[in-house]
Amino acid sequence: MQLIVILRIFSNLLLLEYTLLNLQIYFPLINLQYNQLLLYALYSVGLPPEILGLNALNKEDTIEEDFRISPNKTIK
Repeated sequence: MQLIVILRIFSNLLLLEYTLLNLQIYFPLINLQYNQLLLYALYSVGLPPEILGLNALNKEDTIEEDFRISPNKTIK
């Protein structure tokens, strides 16, 4: 039963992500970045952004900044 609920949540999140990606493609005048759209959608349905490992919605924060690699770090 719990597995079914978890699978439903993740399938809904994948559908949501696909929908937001299409919104960004077809409406390029939207002045929000993709991760901000995703965070807004998560907040609107009452899900915490930590589900996807995202930070709280902040105008200055972007996913690109979170995953940026500094010159002295290496990827293992």
